Amino acid sequence: MKIVIEFYRIRNVDDAHAVLDRESVEAADLDEAIEFALELSRTLDMPQP
Repeated sequence: MKIVIEFYRIRNVDDAHAVLDRESVEAADLDEAIEFALELSRTLDMPQP
């Protein structure tokens, strides 16, 4: 199945949402999709607050 993993940040002051990155991947099932998301969160160069 094709899934889209979206990383976003929510600003506490005004509840604003900002998309940091969006990745499309092929996963066999939900467990594999979660593994992809965890690996991407460790390897992508995303800004930190």
